[in-house]
Amino acid sequence: MLGKKIGEGGNSEVFDWGTNQVIKLAKPNTNEAELQHELSNALLVWEKGLPVPKPYEVVYVDHRPGLIFEKGLESHRRTGCLNKCLREGNSL
Repeated sequence: MLGKKIGEGGNSEVFDWGTNQVIKLAKPNTNEAELQHELSNALLVWEKGLPVPKPYEVVYVDHRPGLIFEKGLESHRRTGCLNKCLREGNSL
């Protein structure tokens, strides 16, 4: 399922994962506990309706932990929610 590399940062590399998802694979300087923490934070933000990719789970590829995210942002649906919250003065 690991597809074309589409990005890289200091702690991870990002690859296509199937047709509608990406995987953010940890580099050796990042461990599973850090990815689990990132997953928890990403879920919290996504559940609040912010325009971020939907996070799914931590998986392993060649002994490297990785986070699965949706590919794209669903930004039309989520941005509307964010704008409504901001107009009404709701906290996120």
